[in-house]
Amino acid sequence: MLLHGPSPMQVAIDSAWEFQGLTFPNPAVGCSVVDQYGKIVAVGVHEKAGEPHAEVNALQMAYSELTGDSAILLLSDSAAIHDYLRLNHKNIFVDCTLYVTLEPCAHHGKTPSCALLIKELGIKKVVVGHRDPNAEAAGGIKLLEESECSVEMDVECFKRAEDLLRPFTRWQHKPYVTFKWAQRLDGTIDGGTISSHLSRINVHAMLRLRVLKSLLYTKKTPAYLWSPCNLSSDRVAL
Repeated sequence: MLLHGPSPMQVAIDSAWEFQGLTFPNPAVGCSVVDQYGKIVAVGVHEKAGEPHAEVNALQMAYSELTGDSAILLLSDSAAIHDYLRLNHKNIFVDCTLYVTLEPCAHHGKTPSCALLIKELGIKKVVVGHRDPNAEAAGGIKLLEESECSVEMDVECFKRAEDLLRPFTRWQHKPYVTFKWAQRLDGTIDGGTISSHLSRINVHAMLRLRVLKSLLYTKKTPAYLWSPCNLSSDRVAL
């Protein structure tokens, strides 16, 4: 994947959107690893809270791609991937650039610090789409700059990175309401299923994760109050 296509940041943003809402209460984040020739060698996303962040998933795949070592792909625990990269990287990332939609985290929460990993791998350039609005996790840019890593803000993709982050910034202060409406071009909503199979899968996944809380408005009755964990897939047929 070369730079004459979508920019590495746009690729990261588009990839992260596929997991929007599924990472709750964390933000959806994407990361592209680009080699010295401008080729995107790996793209990673944060898929679920408590699991590896986008940078870690991207670096895991990039390491395997650059070294031919597939053993790292067997690891799923974030700390284990961090440790494997620290012990085996042999400076293969020195000429790589990371494009990440959100400032790499500086703190050690459920997973280790991404900014610290980037520093320890000797990566010299990171392009960031948006600063982290969460004070607890922020500080990655400062940590990287202090380690002589060049950090740039992607001005061109800032608005798109901000749009990707909007649900996260919203639910830091108040509920984030997700509204799904399905109808045919003629305005009808009866006579069978309207939404695509993929749409129904995504809605059901978000319900299970309690992103769409307990209120679901349907075509059959004004409203149902359901427990998302007990919701069967056929009840989101609209």
